[in-house]
Amino acid sequence: MKKLCFFVLMTVVATAYGAKLKCHTPNQEKSITITNDKVVFHSESANGFNSKRKTASVTKGVITKTLVSGGFRKTLEIDKKKYQIHVNDVSNLSSLNDYMTVSIRDNYKISYPLHCKNI
Repeated sequence: MKKLCFFVLMTVVATAYGAKLKCHTPNQEKSITITNDKVVFHSESANGFNSKRKTASVTKGVITKTLVSGGFRKTLEIDKKKYQIHVNDVSNLSSLNDYMTVSIRDNYKISYPLHCKNI
């Protein structure tokens, strides 16, 4: 029984850490690529014919917590903004359970539902 519990736990951890996801907010204002050791933020702004694409990649300071449900929570800070990305279950992605919060100040927090897919 102990071996079975250990195997199930290791499978959950391996699934969460082996995931490579592409996520975006409903209006696709924010787009994120998530791997086991890196979070890449993409933003695109279009002004008529001038389209700009910005990318910010974060590898240091990313704190990852594996969830019992088969997902993960990543916490990081960029430009004095705290980001928390929550994916409830990597094998069952859902915009109802997957979200990103951005804390700008102590009392100001914005939550975005995330639409994710495995890549």
